[in-house]
Amino acid sequence: MSEELIYSDATGLAELIRRKEVSPVEVAQAHLDRIEAIDPRVNAIVTV
Repeated sequence: MSEELIYSDATGLAELIRRKEVSPVEVAQAHLDRIEAIDPRVNAIVTV
């Protein structure tokens, strides 16, 4: 599910949260995990 979360738009994420299919914490963690995985290669995030 986390891959679906990182590629969803804000409207889709809001709907998933509203339906309680995911929590806001899960959404944030999915994005933080993606930053951790990708940022060493692209060096785009200064501070997390």
